[in-house]
Amino acid sequence: MPKITKSIQKLTALLFLVAVALVPFFIVVLYSRQGGIWVLGYVSGIITVPLVGFGVISAISSLSGERVLLGTVLFGIIIILISMIMALWSLFGSIPQL
Repeated sequence: MPKITKSIQKLTALLFLVAVALVPFFIVVLYSRQGGIWVLGYVSGIITVPLVGFGVISAISSLSGERVLLGTVLFGIIIILISMIMALWSLFGSIPQL
């Protein structure tokens, strides 16, 4: 890999890490002090996601030896969908009555 490409890759990685570290700051500055609740969610996510991810991979591996990656990806998609639905429900109101 050429030296300039490696330098650009390192700079991009550094900027990404700085951006991730500044997300809580921008949430509170742009959303007001009530943004602190979002920051708590962000921090708890950073702490729990790796633990949950390793646990999910281990659990799926125990259930289905050969399709660990597929099971992990499908589980992740399901979790993202449920989380998005709950976030939208939280922000925009209750589920319509049936």
